[in-house]
Amino acid sequence: MTTDGATQDRVLLAGLPKRHLDAAVDVCRANGRVAVPAGRPGDLDEATPGSAVLLMISGQDAVPAVTWRATFVRRVFPKGGELPALLPASWLDDRRASAAGDASEDGDNEGGPQSFFEVERLEPLPKHEWIFANELVRKQERGGRAFFPRSPRLIDPPG
Repeated sequence: MTTDGATQDRVLLAGLPKRHLDAAVDVCRANGRVAVPAGRPGDLDEATPGSAVLLMISGQDAVPAVTWRATFVRRVFPKGGELPALLPASWLDDRRASAAGDASEDGDNEGGPQSFFEVERLEPLPKHEWIFANELVRKQERGGRAFFPRSPRLIDPPG
């Protein structure tokens, strides 16, 4: 990405399972921020502090749309293999279950190391502001399938 302001106008699109979002809301409400598990790093290194984050929710009852927003604070780099503070309890529970031999249903670690980023002002979008997948990614780019971001990516804000 360029450093001439071109990334300033872009927004970070990310996805999160519903149960992790519910737990993230609790952490953010209590601490003013929450660390979001991102799977692969995607475009996290190009994201600008203060930029908008658009969140799509996965899960059985998910709508193929951005239904939540937040403000990007920073990418979080765990030190010494320790997990960052402020992670959603549900994500931590999944990791403990995975370490005990149960399979995680997220597949967060597919294709690379686990990454994290912090957000603040995590809030639902009013229904009239939802941004549907077809407004985010052209059908050709998603192969005609439903779209869900597997890693955070910078996009031009939907018009």
